[in-house]
Amino acid sequence: MLLVQNWTCAQGRDSDGKTPQSRTYDAENTHSPGKLSLCQPLSRPACWAIDGPRRAKLSYQATDREIIDYQLTRLPGTEFAARAPLPSHLDGSVPFICAMGAAQTFGRFAERPFLALLGNRLGAETLNLGSAGAGPRHYLRRPKVLEIINRSSLVILQVMSGRSVSNSYFENVYAGSLRPWSAPKDEKPRHAEIAYTELFETKGEAFIRALIAETRRNYINEYIELIRAIKAPILLFWFSQRATNYTELYAHGVDRASGGFLGGFPQLVNSEMIAKLRPYVNSYVECITSRGLPQELRSRQTGNIVDIGISPLYPGHNNYYPSPEMHEDAAAALESAVTSIFRSSLTNSDKKQPGDAAE
Repeated sequence: MLLVQNWTCAQGRDSDGKTPQSRTYDAENTHSPGKLSLCQPLSRPACWAIDGPRRAKLSYQATDREIIDYQLTRLPGTEFAARAPLPSHLDGSVPFICAMGAAQTFGRFAERPFLALLGNRLGAETLNLGSAGAGPRHYLRRPKVLEIINRSSLVILQVMSGRSVSNSYFENVYAGSLRPWSAPKDEKPRHAEIAYTELFETKGEAFIRALIAETRRNYINEYIELIRAIKAPILLFWFSQRATNYTELYAHGVDRASGGFLGGFPQLVNSEMIAKLRPYVNSYVECITSRGLPQELRSRQTGNIVDIGISPLYPGHNNYYPSPEMHEDAAAALESAVTSIFRSSLTNSDKKQPGDAAE
């Protein structure tokens, strides 16, 4: 089943349009020291992009290298590992489209993510800044990356997971992994589903509901802060297997009870939150599909199915991250709005001011 909805903001009004589209997300990461030289391509075993003592996230290349080579490349002047190819001119002298988001944008298990497909269709250069488990603060704390983003002609900003945001009880250490603020700093963060399930069983439904409401407020505030930091026109992109609304379930005594109230990717995010963000962006596109799942994961060398342990119910398959077919759907859903904004940005020197709601 495929559902696509496209809203483009123009002169204070939304015009509804429709086309076809796609889905999903996120990974746990660990840290490793090291330093890469400027613009040094990352070898397949090397999956870290590090700037001095600062540590970036583990890319998917380490776990997925038998299946796919993501051709990771150091983004000049930063610690960021991006999928190649990079735009020919990152100074903005040649227009390019930038995409920011999590694993769906990065394109885990996809040779050609939706951004690459879009670039090919439009004859435009692109910059894929998708990152495992990213949330809005992932970009806010990287000013050099934001400088490059602000040289683009258009930013596709994915709706990322709400579990990648901190609250008064949990610190989001990286990706979807959380650690209580009261815990020792050397305590290993735990996956959000596990952390929230245990908290639900010990603190109860009322406590969790209040914490979720706080987390959602934090999420909206961080997104607005990120949007205000972006000078280029912004297209907000919902890329999921589910609709924006979902029913929250609070059931005790079940495995991973938090799945009922966190919801599917993008966890915790609902239509109310999207409505609060839409006035701040130039356009909004929804893509809902699960086409191509479960996806067989095959070795690039032998062609045999490879089980890397990401889906216990489907060994040797991906049933969570967007399939290649989903990326095709995503590109199709985005094409009309992206074409309109990208072409307009090339002829209009008055870009959207950061943080201004779309007029």
